Amino acid sequence: MSPKTAGWSELQLAEVPAVELLQTLGYGCVEAEDLEAERSSFREPILTNRLATALKHLNPWLSGTNLTRAVKAVTQVPAASLAEANETLYTSLTYGIALEQDRGDGRKSHTVRYLDFDKPNRNEWIVTRQYKVLGPRSMSSPTSWYSSTASRSRSSSARAPPSATPGRPKRSSNSIATRRRAPAGRIRAHRSCSRRRRSSSPPAASVPSTAPSAPRNGSSSNGRSQTRGIEERDTELRDLDSRLHHMAKRLADLDDSLAEAEQAHARARNAKDALEAFSEAGVETLHQASRERQRWTEARRSAETIRHDIRRVALAVRSLDVPGSEPGTVGSPVLESEAADETDLERRWKRLDEQIGLVEQELDGWLDDAAGIVAALERNQDGLRVAVERALAERGLDAGKLREIQELNRQASLLPSYEANLDQTRKRLHDAEEQFARTRNERRTLVVEQRKAFDRVLAEVEREFGKRIRARRTDDGDFRPLERFLRSLRQKGITRWWNDLSEHRKPSPDELIEGLGPDTSHRSWEKWVLDTLLDDPLGDMGMSEAVQATFRESITRARRRELEALRSPDRYLLELRMDDGSYRRLDELSGGQRVSVLLSLLLETEDTRPLVVDQPEDELDNRFLFETVLPALKKLKGRRQVIVATHDANIVVNGDADMVIQLEATANRGRVACSGAIEKLAIRDAIVRTVDGGEDAFRLRRRKYGF
Repeated sequence: MSPKTAGWSELQLAEVPAVELLQTLGYGCVEAEDLEAERSSFREPILTNRLATALKHLNPWLSGTNLTRAVKAVTQVPAASLAEANETLYTSLTYGIALEQDRGDGRKSHTVRYLDFDKPNRNEWIVTRQYKVLGPRSMSSPTSWYSSTASRSRSSSARAPPSATPGRPKRSSNSIATRRRAPAGRIRAHRSCSRRRRSSSPPAASVPSTAPSAPRNGSSSNGRSQTRGIEERDTELRDLDSRLHHMAKRLADLDDSLAEAEQAHARARNAKDALEAFSEAGVETLHQASRERQRWTEARRSAETIRHDIRRVALAVRSLDVPGSEPGTVGSPVLESEAADETDLERRWKRLDEQIGLVEQELDGWLDDAAGIVAALERNQDGLRVAVERALAERGLDAGKLREIQELNRQASLLPSYEANLDQTRKRLHDAEEQFARTRNERRTLVVEQRKAFDRVLAEVEREFGKRIRARRTDDGDFRPLERFLRSLRQKGITRWWNDLSEHRKPSPDELIEGLGPDTSHRSWEKWVLDTLLDDPLGDMGMSEAVQATFRESITRARRRELEALRSPDRYLLELRMDDGSYRRLDELSGGQRVSVLLSLLLETEDTRPLVVDQPEDELDNRFLFETVLPALKKLKGRRQVIVATHDANIVVNGDADMVIQLEATANRGRVACSGAIEKLAIRDAIVRTVDGGEDAFRLRRRKYGF
């Protein structure tokens, strides 16, 4: 820590102030530990249960199925790139998504909102600190996390433990790698890479590579580089296969999204067209007349209510008995009040009754006039309706849709958002298709490079072994991926056609794609028809017309992309020359012959990784051991570590082993009885006592080396 940053606290200077600021803005603070209980693992960054609850609150009409779809739309975003995923997620959160559901008026498309921008307080805003997320490589512990779209993250210093490098195993702490249940009396001959490493700890045996190493016909560095290049390309090809498989699924999802977007856009466009046609046919005038009639009808209804109330008041006024005042009455207010001389209360009440009667008469007259206006408006509306229906019929429109004018207006109002969604979906599909095509081209280029590299290896194999071992390649020879695809179509005719094909006639995925004809986005159908007038690609593959028809019907757009993503790996064959001059494939040879071919290749390669051979004498005769195995072991001395588990003394003694290890075993475990160089008396005695032909092997060694 530098002097400038000494005493600097991220917690107090950054995290706590940020949380407090957000709390003043209305956020609720929830501890990260409490949120962890809402997740099944740290690999889930989104609180799906909270999201589902909030969606149901903002969209109470959502069914259970659509609620699940709405959650998946923002938690499982299919995208070919991070930029596309961000764009998709932003669009969904900002504008919502369209889902079809029957809300009592038929199955229609409705917009699902993730955020309420009109009433922000209806959203749930929370903030937390140190919200942990486990990624593919490390644990990310963000400083703060917000429940809406705003988030800030900080990478944690925790890292995943490094995995062992393939082909480069860690050194064992033991002097040699031993098996738990080694047979009693077994000898392990351990050859170190050089005599100076005789007492060092040798590395454990490594996993064989996916590609054969080049035989020793040049510099060892070139051979190792060539082998690494083949292995790296093979890994990259497998990665491209996986990427194309996921891209095909992504394209299928985008096809579905495009179909839904097109349907929603078509409904909105049709609604707008219908409204325009209605307007041209005079529907707006009809609606104005209808609204005018409705206003007069409601006014007349209100006036009738008022007349009823006035009649009730008039009846009460007329039934009221106004008391009079007799002159000379003691204490009478009539005699004592000056107002009583000027106003006759009884006359005033009668005048009130008369005025109420006049109001009744005026109101009755107004109601009669209003009834006439309503009747005239109804006649005018009926006439306009007949004219509109005639105009709609001339335009081929259904007048019954006039009753759906409100729904049509709603659909038409969504047209801009549907158009934007349709354009975005088309762009995503176009970009994904281009990336799919680029990745396929990248894979084709890599396949060509891999074949050239393997051709060099195969040529070196033939140069090294002459005519004894022959290696050749069958392009697209591993048919298993294509066979699984064809069987998944579940069509008996297609399966029978495939099973009846001989091995050399089985097509590759690319050949089937070519036989199906081009996608319209690549070539025109006219050109393909001209190219295939005199050719029948699928027929040349042995398909009958009926099977061809079934095959074409089964290969939907999604299935075609799945087929395009497939690759039949090349198949490499090793063949052994027999005594009569003919060649047999490796799978046609006996066990001993197969071992001799493979062991010859392993011992002749430039691979420097440790090699473990288990009892080669079980499958090999003495002639091959003396003429091939033992000379090869001596050539490898100082260049490669070889560990041989054997019962044959000749391999131990005349193979010039640097270290010999005698293993003994009981029913429960094995142990090292003794170990050391072959010059040690105890080692020689163990060889004579334990392995077959020990004394003969030492006699042969004395004759060859003089000791």
